[in-house]
Amino acid sequence: MWLLWCDERIRSIARDEVEPVFQPIVNLETHRIDGVEVLARWPQCRHRISTFDYILAAEREGSIGVLTDLILAKACQALSELDDGLWMSFNLSAQQFTDAELPDRILSTLSLYGIETRNFVIEITETAVMEDLHVAERVISTFRDAGVKIALDDFGTGASSLTLLAQLPLDRMKIDQTFVSHIESNTSNAQIVTSMLVLAEGLGLSAVVEGIERPEEHDFLVERGCRYGQGYLYGRPCSAAMLPHRLALGPDFLRLLDAAG
Repeated sequence: MWLLWCDERIRSIARDEVEPVFQPIVNLETHRIDGVEVLARWPQCRHRISTFDYILAAEREGSIGVLTDLILAKACQALSELDDGLWMSFNLSAQQFTDAELPDRILSTLSLYGIETRNFVIEITETAVMEDLHVAERVISTFRDAGVKIALDDFGTGASSLTLLAQLPLDRMKIDQTFVSHIESNTSNAQIVTSMLVLAEGLGLSAVVEGIERPEEHDFLVERGCRYGQGYLYGRPCSAAMLPHRLALGPDFLRLLDAAG
């Protein structure tokens, strides 16, 4: 039922109603917001639709290319008005790797709005890559040759993640929120995340841990040298209009820590 409803909402793309929102990615060493992940939202809707749902419905509707171009252009416009070296993470779906024109369109949009490629991160999932590894390698190489960084999203949730780390030219690893909840008291998750952080460091990758919602989870990750965190503890996704205000305030939880210290 939700897919049928979501498909109806995807038609709003043609009316230019879908907007980007920005979730902070926080540097746990400096207590600064160093980057944002771009997510898709439909402001007129009273119900929350995840970016994953939007992507899935857009693929079924045949509108994924239009959705990507629309959200990217709006996100780039918002970030072009800021002058703080903020980097932007942007998700690509499995279906998009078959679009031969995708790299040129994305790079052209970045150029149009003056976004430096070194401040742009493409997030890919294992599922997207494994549908056609050779095509994915070609697309990823095109982006990296242009200076774009590549992050493997939802690391640890698939069966071939380690294989991809060895085969693909990656820059970042995003550790899935599945392993983060109550990590300070869940021995198994604690060992898994600690091992992932060590693995990322050994491979020269930046690790970003997703889904951090509690101070105890934050403290655990800081103690183990995690550099980047993302989750509701630091701030919920905000609109383009609110982004400058969010950056000025800094992360919710870390701002309170700074004040207390």
